[in-house]
Amino acid sequence: MNFDDAVEHDLAVDDVDAGVHHHRVADRNLGQHHRKPVKEPGQNPDFAPLAGGLGAVENLGQEGVAHPGQAKGRDQGIPLAAELVSLPPVLGGHHRVGQHRFGEPGVPGAQVRHQASGVIVLTEVIHGPGESIPLPPMAPGKRVTDPLQWGYSLSNVFELLSGCLEAIETKTVLEIGSYKGELTVELLEWAQTRGVKVAGVDPLPPDELEALAKAHPELELLRQTGQEVLREREFDDAIIIDGDHNYYTLSEELKIIGERAPGAGMPLLMFHDVCWPHARRDTYYEPDRIPEDQRQPLVHNEGIAPGIKGTAEWGLPFVWAAAEEGGEKNGTMTAIEDFLAERPGIQLAVVPAFFGFGVMWHRDAPWASAVERVIAPYDRHPVLERMEGNRVEHLVAGQARARQLVKLEEKVAKQEDLLRRLLGSSAFTAAEKLSGLKQRGKPLFTREEVQSLLDE
Repeated sequence: MNFDDAVEHDLAVDDVDAGVHHHRVADRNLGQHHRKPVKEPGQNPDFAPLAGGLGAVENLGQEGVAHPGQAKGRDQGIPLAAELVSLPPVLGGHHRVGQHRFGEPGVPGAQVRHQASGVIVLTEVIHGPGESIPLPPMAPGKRVTDPLQWGYSLSNVFELLSGCLEAIETKTVLEIGSYKGELTVELLEWAQTRGVKVAGVDPLPPDELEALAKAHPELELLRQTGQEVLREREFDDAIIIDGDHNYYTLSEELKIIGERAPGAGMPLLMFHDVCWPHARRDTYYEPDRIPEDQRQPLVHNEGIAPGIKGTAEWGLPFVWAAAEEGGEKNGTMTAIEDFLAERPGIQLAVVPAFFGFGVMWHRDAPWASAVERVIAPYDRHPVLERMEGNRVEHLVAGQARARQLVKLEEKVAKQEDLLRRLLGSSAFTAAEKLSGLKQRGKPLFTREEVQSLLDE
Protein backbone atom coordinates (compact mmCIF):
# COMPACT_ATOMS: atom_id res chain seq x y z
CA MET A 1 0.00 0.00 0.00
CA ASN A 2 1.18 3.51 -0.86
CA PHE A 3 0.61 5.66 2.20
CA ASP A 4 0.76 8.82 0.09
CA ASP A 5 -2.43 7.80 -1.70
CA ALA A 6 -5.87 8.86 -0.56
CA VAL A 7 -7.77 6.37 1.58
CA GLU A 8 -11.45 5.58 1.21
CA HIS A 9 -13.04 6.34 4.59
CA ASP A 10 -16.58 5.22 3.84
CA LEU A 11 -16.43 2.01 5.86
CA ALA A 12 -19.30 -0.46 5.53
CA VAL A 13 -20.67 -0.25 9.06
CA ASP A 14 -24.22 0.90 8.39
CA ASP A 15 -25.61 -2.60 8.74
CA VAL A 16 -23.83 -3.44 11.95
CA ASP A 17 -26.23 -3.98 14.85
CA ALA A 18 -25.10 -5.01 18.29
CA GLY A 19 -28.59 -6.18 19.14
CA VAL A 20 -28.19 -5.36 22.81
CA HIS A 21 -31.80 -4.39 23.34
CA HIS A 22 -33.42 -6.86 20.99
CA HIS A 23 -35.86 -9.56 22.05
CA ARG A 24 -36.55 -8.04 25.48
CA VAL A 25 -40.17 -8.36 26.42
CA ALA A 26 -41.30 -6.95 29.73
CA ASP A 27 -43.26 -9.31 32.00
CA ARG A 28 -46.11 -6.84 32.13
CA ASN A 29 -46.61 -7.26 28.37
CA LEU A 30 -47.25 -11.00 28.54
CA GLY A 31 -50.98 -10.48 28.89
CA GLN A 32 -53.68 -11.60 31.26
CA HIS A 33 -52.40 -15.18 31.32
CA HIS A 34 -49.22 -13.98 32.95
CA ARG A 35 -51.16 -12.03 35.57
CA LYS A 36 -53.38 -14.91 36.58
CA PRO A 37 -51.01 -16.48 39.16
CA VAL A 38 -50.84 -13.12 40.93
CA LYS A 39 -54.53 -12.36 40.64
CA GLU A 40 -55.64 -15.81 41.76
CA PRO A 41 -52.79 -17.38 43.75
CA GLY A 42 -55.13 -19.79 45.47
CA GLN A 43 -56.23 -21.22 42.11
CA ASN A 44 -52.72 -21.69 40.80
CA PRO A 45 -51.60 -25.29 41.44
CA ASP A 46 -47.94 -24.27 41.17
CA PHE A 47 -48.13 -21.39 43.60
CA ALA A 48 -47.13 -23.28 46.75
CA PRO A 49 -44.02 -24.92 45.26
CA LEU A 50 -42.97 -21.61 43.78
CA ALA A 51 -43.28 -19.80 47.08
CA GLY A 52 -41.40 -22.54 48.90
CA GLY A 53 -38.62 -22.56 46.36
CA LEU A 54 -37.77 -18.98 47.11
CA GLY A 55 -36.30 -20.11 50.38
CA ALA A 56 -33.22 -21.34 48.55
CA VAL A 57 -31.88 -17.82 48.35
CA GLU A 58 -32.90 -16.48 51.73
CA ASN A 59 -29.62 -17.44 53.37
CA LEU A 60 -27.59 -15.13 51.19
CA GLY A 61 -27.55 -12.81 54.15
CA GLN A 62 -25.74 -9.55 53.78
CA GLU A 63 -24.34 -10.13 50.32
CA GLY A 64 -24.88 -6.94 48.33
CA VAL A 65 -24.21 -5.40 44.99
CA ALA A 66 -20.75 -4.20 45.96
CA HIS A 67 -17.92 -6.27 47.37
CA PRO A 68 -16.89 -5.32 50.91
CA GLY A 69 -13.57 -3.93 49.77
CA GLN A 70 -14.93 -1.74 47.00
CA ALA A 71 -14.99 2.01 47.28
CA LYS A 72 -18.35 3.59 48.02
CA GLY A 73 -18.00 6.61 45.84
CA ARG A 74 -15.82 8.85 43.71
CA ASP A 75 -15.50 12.31 45.13
CA GLN A 76 -13.81 13.66 42.03
CA GLY A 77 -16.59 12.79 39.63
CA ILE A 78 -16.74 10.11 36.93
CA PRO A 79 -14.53 10.33 33.85
CA LEU A 80 -15.85 9.14 30.53
CA ALA A 81 -14.51 5.61 30.88
CA ALA A 82 -14.83 5.24 34.65
CA GLU A 83 -15.95 2.21 36.59
CA LEU A 84 -19.41 2.29 38.07
CA VAL A 85 -20.07 3.69 41.51
CA SER A 86 -20.23 0.91 44.08
CA LEU A 87 -23.34 0.50 46.18
CA PRO A 88 -23.37 -0.26 49.89
CA PRO A 89 -24.38 -3.80 50.84
CA VAL A 90 -28.10 -4.45 51.05
CA LEU A 91 -29.36 -6.21 54.13
CA GLY A 92 -31.10 -9.45 53.25
CA GLY A 93 -33.99 -10.99 55.16
CA HIS A 94 -36.64 -13.63 54.94
CA HIS A 95 -38.91 -13.18 51.94
CA ARG A 96 -42.05 -14.00 53.91
CA VAL A 97 -44.19 -11.58 55.89
CA GLY A 98 -44.21 -12.77 59.45
CA GLN A 99 -45.98 -11.78 62.60
CA HIS A 100 -42.83 -10.16 63.96
CA ARG A 101 -41.51 -8.93 60.65
CA PHE A 102 -40.56 -5.45 61.75
CA GLY A 103 -37.82 -6.50 64.11
CA GLU A 104 -35.94 -8.64 61.60
CA PRO A 105 -32.66 -7.53 60.05
CA GLY A 106 -34.10 -7.74 56.56
CA VAL A 107 -36.46 -4.81 57.09
CA PRO A 108 -34.99 -1.82 55.22
CA GLY A 109 -33.76 0.61 57.83
CA ALA A 110 -34.27 -1.62 60.85
CA GLN A 111 -30.55 -1.56 61.66
CA VAL A 112 -28.91 0.60 59.00
CA ARG A 113 -31.52 3.16 58.10
CA HIS A 114 -29.83 4.51 54.99
CA GLN A 115 -29.37 1.22 53.16
CA ALA A 116 -32.09 0.62 50.59
CA SER A 117 -32.50 0.27 46.85
CA GLY A 118 -34.54 2.13 44.22
CA VAL A 119 -34.75 5.55 42.53
CA ILE A 120 -37.00 8.24 41.18
CA VAL A 121 -36.06 11.25 39.07
CA LEU A 122 -37.33 14.18 37.14
CA THR A 123 -38.92 13.66 33.77
CA GLU A 124 -37.95 16.90 32.04
CA VAL A 125 -35.36 16.62 29.30
CA ILE A 126 -33.24 19.69 29.95
CA HIS A 127 -29.54 20.42 30.05
CA GLY A 128 -27.87 22.24 32.89
CA PRO A 129 -26.57 21.85 36.44
CA GLY A 130 -28.55 19.26 38.35
CA GLU A 131 -30.85 18.53 35.42
CA SER A 132 -31.62 15.25 33.70
CA ILE A 133 -30.18 14.28 30.34
CA PRO A 134 -31.92 12.05 27.79
CA LEU A 135 -30.51 8.60 27.20
CA PRO A 136 -30.79 6.42 24.05
CA PRO A 137 -34.32 5.16 23.29
CA MET A 138 -35.54 1.69 24.10
CA ALA A 139 -35.98 -0.97 21.47
CA PRO A 140 -38.93 -0.43 19.10
CA GLY A 141 -42.18 -1.91 20.33
CA LYS A 142 -41.21 -1.92 23.99
CA ARG A 143 -43.73 -0.27 26.25
CA VAL A 144 -42.31 2.98 27.64
CA THR A 145 -43.82 4.53 30.77
CA ASP A 146 -41.53 7.54 30.85
CA PRO A 147 -39.42 9.25 28.18
CA LEU A 148 -36.14 8.96 30.07
CA GLN A 149 -36.63 5.25 30.82
CA TRP A 150 -36.13 5.59 34.56
CA GLY A 151 -39.17 3.44 35.26
CA TYR A 152 -40.56 5.90 37.78
CA SER A 153 -44.22 4.87 37.50
CA LEU A 154 -46.05 2.35 39.69
CA SER A 155 -47.46 0.96 36.46
CA ASN A 156 -44.23 -1.07 36.29
CA VAL A 157 -45.49 -3.20 39.21
CA PHE A 158 -49.12 -3.23 38.15
CA GLU A 159 -49.41 -7.01 38.22
CA LEU A 160 -48.63 -7.00 41.95
CA LEU A 161 -50.66 -3.88 42.67
CA SER A 162 -53.76 -5.18 40.89
CA GLY A 163 -53.30 -8.58 42.54
CA CYS A 164 -53.57 -6.89 45.94
CA LEU A 165 -56.65 -4.94 44.83
CA GLU A 166 -58.34 -8.12 43.68
CA ALA A 167 -57.39 -9.92 46.88
CA ILE A 168 -59.51 -7.46 48.91
CA GLU A 169 -62.26 -7.37 46.27
CA THR A 170 -61.98 -3.60 46.15
CA LYS A 171 -64.81 -1.48 44.82
CA THR A 172 -63.12 1.92 45.17
CA VAL A 173 -59.47 2.94 44.87
CA LEU A 174 -57.87 6.33 45.50
CA GLU A 175 -54.57 7.28 43.85
CA ILE A 176 -52.72 10.13 45.60
CA GLY A 177 -50.17 11.61 43.23
CA SER A 178 -51.53 10.70 39.80
CA TYR A 179 -49.00 12.97 38.04
CA LYS A 180 -49.23 12.33 34.27
CA GLY A 181 -51.55 9.36 34.70
CA GLU A 182 -49.29 6.45 33.76
CA LEU A 183 -50.71 4.29 36.55
CA THR A 184 -54.16 5.88 36.25
CA VAL A 185 -54.51 4.56 32.71
CA GLU A 186 -53.79 1.04 33.94
CA LEU A 187 -56.26 1.39 36.81
CA LEU A 188 -59.02 2.60 34.51
CA GLU A 189 -58.47 -0.26 32.09
CA TRP A 190 -58.45 -2.77 34.95
CA ALA A 191 -61.51 -1.26 36.64
CA GLN A 192 -63.61 -1.11 33.49
CA THR A 193 -64.69 -4.76 33.61
CA ARG A 194 -64.82 -5.04 37.39
CA GLY A 195 -67.15 -2.25 38.40
CA VAL A 196 -64.43 -0.48 40.37
CA LYS A 197 -64.44 3.30 40.83
CA VAL A 198 -61.12 5.12 40.44
CA ALA A 199 -60.26 8.55 41.85
CA GLY A 200 -57.02 10.44 41.23
CA VAL A 201 -55.51 13.21 43.36
CA ASP A 202 -53.21 15.96 42.16
CA PRO A 203 -53.35 19.60 43.31
CA LEU A 204 -51.87 20.82 40.00
CA PRO A 205 -52.72 18.19 37.37
CA PRO A 206 -50.39 18.16 34.35
CA ASP A 207 -51.94 18.52 30.92
CA GLU A 208 -51.68 14.77 30.36
CA LEU A 209 -53.79 14.01 33.44
CA GLU A 210 -56.35 16.68 32.54
CA ALA A 211 -56.66 15.17 29.07
CA LEU A 212 -57.07 11.70 30.57
CA ALA A 213 -59.86 12.89 32.85
CA LYS A 214 -61.60 14.55 29.92
CA ALA A 215 -61.38 11.36 27.86
CA HIS A 216 -62.57 9.20 30.78
CA PRO A 217 -65.50 10.76 32.63
CA GLU A 218 -65.55 7.75 34.94
CA LEU A 219 -62.29 9.04 36.46
CA GLU A 220 -62.88 11.27 39.48
CA LEU A 221 -60.08 13.84 39.42
CA LEU A 222 -59.58 15.66 42.73
CA ARG A 223 -57.51 18.85 42.41
CA GLN A 224 -56.43 18.90 46.04
CA THR A 225 -53.54 17.78 48.19
CA GLY A 226 -53.54 14.28 49.63
CA GLN A 227 -54.04 15.60 53.14
CA GLU A 228 -57.08 17.63 52.12
CA VAL A 229 -58.70 14.66 50.41
CA LEU A 230 -58.00 12.27 53.29
CA ARG A 231 -59.54 14.67 55.83
CA GLU A 232 -62.75 15.18 53.85
CA ARG A 233 -63.39 12.00 51.86
CA GLU A 234 -64.94 8.77 53.02
CA PHE A 235 -62.11 6.27 52.84
CA ASP A 236 -61.85 4.07 49.79
CA ASP A 237 -61.18 0.34 50.00
CA ALA A 238 -57.59 0.90 48.87
CA ILE A 239 -55.39 3.99 48.89
CA ILE A 240 -52.29 4.35 46.72
CA ILE A 241 -49.88 6.97 48.09
CA ASP A 242 -47.37 8.31 45.58
CA GLY A 243 -47.38 12.04 46.27
CA ASP A 244 -44.72 14.36 47.66
CA HIS A 245 -41.87 12.12 48.79
CA ASN A 246 -40.86 13.57 52.13
CA TYR A 247 -41.25 12.66 55.77
CA TYR A 248 -43.63 15.46 56.72
CA THR A 249 -46.13 14.94 53.89
CA LEU A 250 -46.31 11.16 54.24
CA SER A 251 -46.42 11.30 58.05
CA GLU A 252 -49.36 13.71 57.96
CA GLU A 253 -51.23 11.51 55.47
CA LEU A 254 -50.63 8.40 57.60
CA LYS A 255 -51.62 10.27 60.77
CA ILE A 256 -55.00 11.18 59.24
CA ILE A 257 -55.59 7.59 58.11
CA GLY A 258 -54.62 6.20 61.52
CA GLU A 259 -56.95 8.58 63.36
CA ARG A 260 -59.95 8.12 61.06
CA ALA A 261 -59.62 4.39 60.47
CA PRO A 262 -57.94 2.71 63.47
CA GLY A 263 -57.40 -1.01 63.82
CA ALA A 264 -58.82 -3.47 61.30
CA GLY A 265 -60.83 -0.67 59.67
CA MET A 266 -57.70 0.68 58.00
CA PRO A 267 -57.88 0.52 54.19
CA LEU A 268 -55.32 -1.39 52.19
CA LEU A 269 -52.41 1.05 51.75
CA MET A 270 -49.90 0.91 48.92
CA PHE A 271 -46.84 3.12 48.58
CA HIS A 272 -44.28 3.96 45.98
CA ASP A 273 -40.67 5.07 46.45
CA VAL A 274 -40.04 3.35 49.74
CA CYS A 275 -36.48 2.47 48.65
CA TRP A 276 -33.49 4.56 47.53
CA PRO A 277 -33.32 7.53 47.14
CA HIS A 278 -36.54 8.53 48.89
CA ALA A 279 -36.42 5.97 51.70
CA ARG A 280 -33.99 8.07 53.77
CA ARG A 281 -33.88 11.39 51.88
CA ASP A 282 -36.67 13.94 51.50
CA THR A 283 -37.51 15.51 48.15
CA TYR A 284 -40.03 18.28 47.62
CA TYR A 285 -42.20 19.44 44.73
CA GLU A 286 -42.95 22.72 46.50
CA PRO A 287 -40.77 23.27 49.61
CA ASP A 288 -42.87 26.25 50.66
CA ARG A 289 -45.81 23.92 51.30
CA ILE A 290 -43.84 22.28 54.12
CA PRO A 291 -43.53 24.15 57.46
CA GLU A 292 -40.02 25.51 57.71
CA ASP A 293 -39.34 23.72 61.00
CA GLN A 294 -40.36 20.41 59.35
CA ARG A 295 -38.05 20.72 56.33
CA GLN A 296 -34.62 19.24 55.99
CA PRO A 297 -31.76 21.54 54.92
CA LEU A 298 -32.22 21.77 51.16
CA VAL A 299 -30.14 21.68 47.99
CA HIS A 300 -31.42 22.96 44.65
CA ASN A 301 -30.72 21.33 41.26
CA GLU A 302 -28.20 18.85 42.63
CA GLY A 303 -27.45 15.22 41.93
CA ILE A 304 -27.52 12.31 44.37
CA ALA A 305 -26.02 8.83 44.10
CA PRO A 306 -26.13 5.56 46.10
CA GLY A 307 -23.59 5.43 48.89
CA ILE A 308 -23.07 9.21 48.84
CA LYS A 309 -24.57 10.87 51.92
CA GLY A 310 -24.38 14.35 50.43
CA THR A 311 -24.63 15.35 46.78
CA ALA A 312 -22.79 14.24 43.64
CA GLU A 313 -22.36 16.32 40.49
CA TRP A 314 -22.71 13.18 38.38
CA GLY A 315 -25.69 11.71 40.28
CA LEU A 316 -29.40 11.62 39.50
CA PRO A 317 -30.83 15.15 39.36
CA PHE A 318 -33.43 16.67 41.67
CA VAL A 319 -34.83 20.19 41.83
CA TRP A 320 -35.30 20.17 45.62
CA ALA A 321 -33.85 17.52 47.91
CA ALA A 322 -32.52 17.13 51.42
CA ALA A 323 -28.85 18.07 51.56
CA GLU A 324 -27.98 14.78 53.24
CA GLU A 325 -29.37 11.26 53.41
CA GLY A 326 -30.39 9.70 56.71
CA GLY A 327 -31.20 10.99 60.15
CA GLU A 328 -34.49 11.62 61.93
CA LYS A 329 -37.61 12.67 60.04
CA ASN A 330 -35.98 12.17 56.67
CA GLY A 331 -37.47 9.99 53.94
CA THR A 332 -40.55 7.93 53.15
CA MET A 333 -39.49 4.68 54.81
CA THR A 334 -38.59 6.59 57.95
CA ALA A 335 -42.12 8.02 58.04
CA ILE A 336 -43.65 4.56 57.55
CA GLU A 337 -41.50 2.99 60.27
CA ASP A 338 -42.37 5.75 62.75
CA PHE A 339 -46.06 5.20 61.98
CA LEU A 340 -45.75 1.43 62.52
CA ALA A 341 -43.87 1.84 65.80
CA GLU A 342 -46.98 3.36 67.40
CA ARG A 343 -49.53 0.96 65.91
CA PRO A 344 -49.25 -2.78 66.63
CA GLY A 345 -50.99 -5.29 64.44
CA ILE A 346 -50.04 -3.72 61.11
CA GLN A 347 -47.95 -5.58 58.57
CA LEU A 348 -45.72 -4.16 55.86
CA ALA A 349 -44.32 -5.80 52.76
CA VAL A 350 -41.67 -4.12 50.62
CA VAL A 351 -40.99 -5.19 47.05
CA PRO A 352 -37.48 -3.85 46.25
CA ALA A 353 -38.08 -3.17 42.58
CA PHE A 354 -38.74 -0.02 40.55
CA PHE A 355 -37.84 2.26 43.47
CA GLY A 356 -39.70 0.23 46.04
CA PHE A 357 -43.33 -0.85 46.23
CA GLY A 358 -44.79 -1.01 49.74
CA VAL A 359 -48.01 -2.70 50.87
CA MET A 360 -49.49 -2.16 54.35
CA TRP A 361 -52.50 -3.82 55.95
CA HIS A 362 -53.92 -4.65 59.37
CA ARG A 363 -53.46 -8.24 60.48
CA ASP A 364 -57.12 -8.48 61.57
CA ALA A 365 -58.60 -7.27 58.28
CA PRO A 366 -60.91 -9.94 56.78
CA TRP A 367 -58.81 -10.03 53.61
CA ALA A 368 -55.39 -9.96 55.31
CA SER A 369 -54.42 -13.54 54.44
CA ALA A 370 -55.43 -13.04 50.80
CA VAL A 371 -53.17 -10.00 50.45
CA GLU A 372 -50.32 -11.84 52.16
CA ARG A 373 -50.56 -14.72 49.67
CA VAL A 374 -50.15 -12.28 46.80
CA ILE A 375 -47.31 -10.14 48.09
CA ALA A 376 -45.38 -12.31 50.57
CA PRO A 377 -43.15 -14.12 48.02
CA TYR A 378 -41.71 -10.78 46.88
CA ASP A 379 -41.26 -9.12 50.27
CA ARG A 380 -37.67 -7.93 50.67
CA HIS A 381 -36.50 -10.71 48.40
CA PRO A 382 -32.67 -10.61 48.23
CA VAL A 383 -32.58 -11.37 44.50
CA LEU A 384 -34.87 -8.43 43.76
CA GLU A 385 -32.76 -6.24 46.04
CA ARG A 386 -29.62 -7.04 44.09
CA MET A 387 -31.35 -6.58 40.75
CA GLU A 388 -32.68 -3.18 41.77
CA GLY A 389 -29.32 -2.16 43.13
CA ASN A 390 -27.71 -3.09 39.84
CA ARG A 391 -30.37 -1.19 37.90
CA VAL A 392 -29.86 1.94 39.96
CA GLU A 393 -26.11 1.77 39.56
CA HIS A 394 -26.47 1.64 35.79
CA LEU A 395 -28.95 4.52 35.81
CA VAL A 396 -26.48 6.67 37.69
CA ALA A 397 -23.58 5.63 35.48
CA GLY A 398 -25.67 6.30 32.36
CA GLN A 399 -26.52 9.76 33.63
CA ALA A 400 -22.82 10.43 34.26
CA ARG A 401 -21.87 9.28 30.77
CA ALA A 402 -24.64 11.34 29.21
CA ARG A 403 -23.42 14.40 31.07
CA GLN A 404 -19.89 13.77 29.83
CA LEU A 405 -21.18 13.47 26.26
CA VAL A 406 -22.94 16.82 26.56
CA LYS A 407 -19.67 18.40 27.68
CA LEU A 408 -17.79 16.77 24.79
CA GLU A 409 -20.39 17.99 22.31
CA GLU A 410 -19.98 21.52 23.63
CA LYS A 411 -16.19 21.20 23.32
CA VAL A 412 -16.41 19.92 19.74
CA ALA A 413 -18.76 22.75 18.81
CA LYS A 414 -16.24 25.31 20.07
CA GLN A 415 -13.43 23.61 18.17
CA GLU A 416 -15.47 23.62 14.96
CA ASP A 417 -16.23 27.28 15.39
CA LEU A 418 -12.55 28.03 15.83
CA LEU A 419 -11.59 26.05 12.72
CA ARG A 420 -14.20 27.83 10.61
CA ARG A 421 -12.88 31.19 11.73
CA LEU A 422 -9.33 30.09 10.94
CA LEU A 423 -10.36 29.05 7.43
CA GLY A 424 -11.70 32.53 6.78
CA SER A 425 -8.55 34.28 7.96
CA SER A 426 -5.62 35.48 5.87
CA ALA A 427 -3.27 34.16 8.54
CA PHE A 428 -4.34 30.59 7.75
CA THR A 429 -3.65 31.09 4.04
CA ALA A 430 -0.20 32.46 4.82
CA ALA A 431 0.57 29.61 7.24
CA GLU A 432 -0.50 27.02 4.66
CA LYS A 433 1.83 28.51 2.02
CA LEU A 434 4.74 28.76 4.47
CA SER A 435 4.26 25.14 5.52
CA GLY A 436 4.33 24.10 1.84
CA LEU A 437 7.64 25.83 1.30
CA LYS A 438 9.20 24.19 4.35
CA GLN A 439 7.84 20.73 3.38
CA ARG A 440 8.97 20.92 -0.28
CA GLY A 441 5.48 21.40 -1.66
CA LYS A 442 3.68 19.07 0.77
CA PRO A 443 2.27 21.28 3.59
CA LEU A 444 1.45 19.76 6.98
CA PHE A 445 -2.13 21.01 6.62
CA THR A 446 -4.34 22.28 3.85
CA ARG A 447 -7.57 24.22 3.61
CA GLU A 448 -9.18 21.21 1.89
CA GLU A 449 -8.28 18.89 4.77
CA VAL A 450 -9.79 21.19 7.39
CA GLN A 451 -12.90 21.81 5.30
CA SER A 452 -13.38 18.08 4.72
CA LEU A 453 -13.17 17.45 8.47
CA LEU A 454 -15.76 20.13 9.17
CA ASP A 455 -18.05 18.78 6.46
CA GLU A 456 -18.13 15.37 8.17
